[in-house]
This record gives sequence, C-alpha cells and structure tokens, in this order.
Amino acid sequence: MMREKIVIAVAFAIFSFVSSASAAAPAWVTVNSTGVIWGEDILLGSIANIACDDGQRLQDLINMKLGTILQPGGIKNISAYVLKLKIQSSGVDSDNITWSIPDNITVTRMSQTVTSAQIITEAKIKMEQAVKESGEQRGWELEPLNGTSDMVIPPGELQMDAEIPYGIKYAVPTIVYVNFKVKGKDAGKAVCRLQLHIFDNVVVAARAVRANSILTTDDLRLEKKEVSAVNIYYMTDLDKAVGEMPRYPLKPGDVVRENLLASPVLIARGAPVHIIVNHNGLKIQTDGTAMTNGSKDEFIKVKNSITGIVVNGRVVDQNTVEIQMDN
Repeated sequence: MMREKIVIAVAFAIFSFVSSASAAAPAWVTVNSTGVIWGEDILLGSIANIACDDGQRLQDLINMKLGTILQPGGIKNISAYVLKLKIQSSGVDSDNITWSIPDNITVTRMSQTVTSAQIITEAKIKMEQAVKESGEQRGWELEPLNGTSDMVIPPGELQMDAEIPYGIKYAVPTIVYVNFKVKGKDAGKAVCRLQLHIFDNVVVAARAVRANSILTTDDLRLEKKEVSAVNIYYMTDLDKAVGEMPRYPLKPGDVVRENLLASPVLIARGAPVHIIVNHNGLKIQTDGTAMTNGSKDEFIKVKNSITGIVVNGRVVDQNTVEIQMDN
C-alpha cells in the first residue's frame, strides 16, 4: 500500500513538472485605440504594447497578422469583437494572455503624396529633352493639360522616371508616363498629357483672296504663327507661293498650305505646242498638239503633228513641252 502511494506521488510530481514546463509563458497585451502601419500587413505589434519574458513568444505575438490595408494612406476601423475573432484565427497561441482591448481600433497605413506639380515638372523635363534631341529648330512651348492628379504612394525614398511611350505628337497631346519607385520597388505611375505648340514664320494671306486666282506678292506676307495643326503642309518661302492658285478662298491671316495650292494651267487641251526631244545630247524640235491640260512641270500627252504619235512630255512653259528619251 505504501509502495502504491509512493508511485502515485512520483507520477503526480512528474505530470506537474511537464505541465508547468509546457504551459505558455504569461503575456500582457494592451491594444491602442489607434495604430500606424508602414506596409500593407496589420500586425499586433503595430497596434499594441506587448510584454512577455519569453522572447520567442513575444516575437510571435508582435508578428501576429490581423489583416491588410492595400492602399497607401488607407484607414481601417476594427471593432473589439472583430479583433478577437482575428486573434483566434491567427494561428498564434493566445492562452495565458491578459488582454486590454478598446471598443474600436483605427489603423492607418503610412503614405507619401506626390503632387500634380511634381509630376508635371518631371514630365516636362522629359518632353523638353525629347524635343531638343529631335533637332527641332522652330520656336516651341509646352502646355500641361488638365487631368493630372496627386498620387498617394508608400513612404520611403522616392525615385521618378518619365517616358514617352508613343513618341512626340504635334496636332494632338503627347502622353508622358511618370513612373514611381520607392526603395527600389515599383510604386505605380501617373499619366500626364502635354500639348506641344510649334511656332514658325509662315506664308499667310495678306488680304482676302478668291479661289483659283493667281497669287501675287501683294496677296502674301510672312507671319509668326502656331503651326502644330498644319505641321507638314505650311510654307515659309513667299516665292514658292507666288504664281500658284488657292483651291479655296483665303481670309487675311489664313495660313497658305502647300497641299491646297494648284499650279495654273499653262497649256490647254488642243493648244499647239513646240515639242523638244532630248536624245543623247541632241535636241530635236517639232510641232504638236496638247491632248490634255497641263501646269508647269506636269506631264501631259502630246501628239506629234508629223507622225501622229502620242507621247508624254513635261510642260516647260505655255508653249513648250519637253520629252526626254532614254538610250
């Protein structure tokens, strides 16, 4: 009987030792009513003061994940009831802890704001560099268009890098992307729209001009104008416009566009012409008849009066058509 009591006593002592050894160390957690996080994860250590003599358990409690805030600058309100549910489902041992939890906890994710002015400045620097590298010699200005907003991104050392994905545009706005990196990691991008205004001394109408009338020096003048919308077809040489005919009426100040000019007809269909044939350095002249109307330097069909052969020739003046014969 005595031996049985000794065995039971020893067994109880061993059980008590094992139980006390495996029991979690006590901890005290005081949750604050407000908290701040730097990344997207809400950790218990970010919103509470934690005390525990067991270093490993203290670390586990600090790193207990209680949710996320994906958007920098975002705010999340957590009730005491929801917080307790998150603690229970965290997978971290919550036994032997003395808790102090307020009725509501507000958690804010830290952020920094890149203003629209900063974004536009970065986009303009990139655009100015691109315009200069294109060899543009005309006068130009950049106009930021509406639509660029402030950007809220994660906190940390910021780097900005701009790019022009679709090249420089003239008649329409140019799209510039401004990319953000924080601590070397991508943090989003902003889209900026810049209008490039090009200025040049161009040929304009000095007075009202009727359609299909031959332009004279009195009809034209040079004037500094924005030419972004007519970047290809405007003219800068008065002499090239004199003697041409506008297809449409011109008002004073209208830009004279090369693609809307026509040369006057020098030779009319059925008119007699001199035909000059160039062949191996020799010139042969004969008479013929124009088969179609023709302006200067335009190729028309002419009929040789002697042979009756129809050939193509270039209009030289109002009486002459030149034919170049190859070897």
